[in-house]
Amino acid sequence: MSNTTLSKNENSSSAKLYIKNSEDDDNVTPYNGKFGYGPCQPNWLQCFNSAKWLTVHVGAFVFLAGMQVTGLMSAAVLPLEKQFGFTSTEIGVMAAMYDVGAGVFGFIFSFFAAHTHKGKWVATGSILMAIGSMIIASPHFIYGRYQYSAVLNVSSICNETAGSSCISGAISSSSVQLFILSLGQLISGMGSTIIWTIAFPYLDENVSPTASPIYIGVFGALASLGPGAGYLLGGAFLNFFVDWPTRPTDINSSDPQWVGAWWFGYVLSAILMAMTAVPLLAYPKHLPEYEKNKEKRAKIAIGKSVIDNNYGNSIKELPKAVKELVTNKEISNLIN
Repeated sequence: MSNTTLSKNENSSSAKLYIKNSEDDDNVTPYNGKFGYGPCQPNWLQCFNSAKWLTVHVGAFVFLAGMQVTGLMSAAVLPLEKQFGFTSTEIGVMAAMYDVGAGVFGFIFSFFAAHTHKGKWVATGSILMAIGSMIIASPHFIYGRYQYSAVLNVSSICNETAGSSCISGAISSSSVQLFILSLGQLISGMGSTIIWTIAFPYLDENVSPTASPIYIGVFGALASLGPGAGYLLGGAFLNFFVDWPTRPTDINSSDPQWVGAWWFGYVLSAILMAMTAVPLLAYPKHLPEYEKNKEKRAKIAIGKSVIDNNYGNSIKELPKAVKELVTNKEISNLIN
């Protein structure tokens, strides 16, 4: 049966409504992208080449990102202040570097990902977060054991004079350690911005428009559960001494000078993030149902989209794209 199309004159500026018969769905040629790594695309791996498995793997990325960025960092703030003598201002600078990475590179990544393989970008985001997590944990392994005994000696004097505030002043903070932690935060921000600018659209365009709300709901739920898991894990790891497996005999976890193993969570997050990137790298640019889902969206689309495939392929066009985004009235109204 031929397609049924309702539209007004092509020269008219009015919206156009396109309707196609449902029988034509079976005639749509499926996208032939396969799940695999380069030429290695065995048939037994193709069971993962579906929207459900894509949701699982992208969802794992989203969950771990929330766990790392929000939950683990919140649990690590006090131990970092104690172990390295950071001030609250320095902790704030370190935390802000995450937003710098996400804000600056969000524009750049989304600009280039529009015409390239979004799945590869999502995997890159997971790898960046794994690298950032290991960098954040690295000062613990680089700078030796926590010298809590010196702090205890100062503590007895400070408690009789200036109070607990002079304890932090007795420990000199390290600009090198702060730089390393800030770098880890910056790279983590670069990786996490891919979630909302690239991973979200990648998942949405590869699922049926009728099922899209369900998949997006799962996506959002996992994003919300991640920070909670980070709080729980981070709190649990703080019961272990920072120099685990060594455990001091003269202080315990209730002592003010105790520093928990804040780095545990970041090492675990780095491992899990790297594992998540492995299946994400195997996904094709589009899933097999992509063309059929595209046709379904075309049936209910009102208006005629104009896409310039040559636009957005050069860094020189980025300022123009940013200007068009900022001056877009609809987007401006949403922000306001």
